[in-house]
Amino acid sequence: MNLISLLCMICAVTLFYSLINAFSGIKSPVKASIQSTFLGLASLILINVFSPLTSVFIPVSVLSVSAAVVGSVPGVILIALLNTFF
Repeated sequence: MNLISLLCMICAVTLFYSLINAFSGIKSPVKASIQSTFLGLASLILINVFSPLTSVFIPVSVLSVSAAVVGSVPGVILIALLNTFF
């Protein structure tokens, strides 16, 4: 996975969230979408940092980063639960 393509994907999703938040009437749509994006990425990183303690490891791929960016914290929790049970 190329770093430039990953950054382009994150920027595109953040822009898309900003448009959705702007049409839904949120006061600061760009701030809300950037917070959601970075919370998802931070939760993915935290799960992988604490994987020796929890024995839950999420491999970093395009799919997992996409789910973290789009789904934010609930998306990462869903991936962790699916990884734990299956």
